[in-house]
Amino acid sequence: MQTAIRQTWTGCILGLRQQARNTRASVLHYSSSRRQLCFQPRLLHHMEFARPAKRHCIGLVVADTRADSTATLSTESPKQQQQLQQTIVTVKSTTPELQARKSKVLPVPQLVARGLWSHKPDIWDCAALLVDKPQTWTSFDVCGKLKGVLKIGHAGTLDPMATGLLIICTGRGTKSIDSFQAMHKEYSGTMKLGEATNSYDADGDITETLPWDHLTLEQLQQEAQTKFLGDLQQIPPMFSALRVKGKRLYESAREGIIVERAARPVQVSQFDLTRDAEDPQKIHFYIACSKGTYIRSLAHDLGQTVGSAAHLVALRREAIGKYNVKDAWTVDQLQATFGAPKRATGTESTASAFASPGNATKSDEVQQTTVALARSKEDTSNT
Repeated sequence: MQTAIRQTWTGCILGLRQQARNTRASVLHYSSSRRQLCFQPRLLHHMEFARPAKRHCIGLVVADTRADSTATLSTESPKQQQQLQQTIVTVKSTTPELQARKSKVLPVPQLVARGLWSHKPDIWDCAALLVDKPQTWTSFDVCGKLKGVLKIGHAGTLDPMATGLLIICTGRGTKSIDSFQAMHKEYSGTMKLGEATNSYDADGDITETLPWDHLTLEQLQQEAQTKFLGDLQQIPPMFSALRVKGKRLYESAREGIIVERAARPVQVSQFDLTRDAEDPQKIHFYIACSKGTYIRSLAHDLGQTVGSAAHLVALRREAIGKYNVKDAWTVDQLQATFGAPKRATGTESTASAFASPGNATKSDEVQQTTVALARSKEDTSNT
C-alpha cells in the first residue's frame, strides 16, 4: 500500500499557495510504524507548498478548524484526487489531536475582589482582579497602572466615557480571558432623546435633531420590549474598532467614508426604561445582553424606531456574569490598600502607579494618546 500511495502522489504539487496561506490543516502521510494513513495537524505557511515537507508526505488535507466541516482534498491531478477519495471517504476538520488541544483544562484565576485581598506572594501568577474603571480612563489606562505584573490583560473593553466593572487577569490567568468575555453583561446608563450623533454617543458630533417631547415612557417601553428583546441582528456603528477589509471602521468614519457593515447576532434579555424626573429628554435604562452587543447602537436604533433620535450620554457596566461591580476595587482603594505585585526580577512596586492618567510616563502617554485617538468604541464587543 505504501508503494502504491507513493507512486500515486509522486510529483504532486498542491495549488493552494495563496488560498490556504496560514491555514490550519492536516498533513496526510503514511506511518510505517502504524501501517496506516495519519493526519498530522499543523499550521501551514505558503512556502511549505512548494515541495513535500517529509519523504512520506503524500498529500494535504486543508480544513477550517472553526467549524466541524468536511475537509477538502486537493491535488493537481483529478485522477489522483479520485484515487485518494476512494481511499479516504471523509475527514473531519476537528481531528482528535485538535479536540484534545481545545479541551485542555484552563487554569482557574484566583479572585481578588474587594475585601478578599490575599498577601500570598504567588497570587499574581494566576489572578483575576475586579476593578471599577473611572470615567475618562481607557481600559488600557487601568491595565497600564499594574506595571509590576509581567503578563496582564483585561476581559472586555470599556469606552473612556464609560465606567464600571473591568476584569483584569494576570499571569496564567490571562488564558481564561475568553471565558470571562463570553459571559453575559449588565449595563445601566442614560440616553438623550431628540439628538443623533455620528458615534451614537455624547463624544460624537450631532448629525440630526428631531422632536422628542411627544414621546411617552409607555411608547418607549413598548418598542423596547417588542423590538429589542431576544435574538437580534445588530449592525455595528461606524465608530468602532471592527475591521472591514483590513481597515478599522473608525478610520473610515474619520475620513467621511461610510462602509457597509454586516449585521451580527446578539441577544438582549432585559431592557428596562425609566424617565428622568428633572430632565424628561433623558431616559435611564438597564440592559442585560450577550457578548458583542453595542449599547450605543441600541440607544440609536431605539430613537429611530420611535420616529425620533437618541444617543448615549452615560454608561456603566454593572456585572459580568456572576461578578458585580459592587465587589470591585476603585483605583483609590487599590492605591490605599496594598502596594500591588512586584516584578519577579525587580523591586518596582505598582502602588505609585495607581495615579491619574496624567501622571503616566512618556511611553504611557504615547500609548494612551494612541488609544484615545483610536476611540475603539467597543462598549460590549468584548473580543
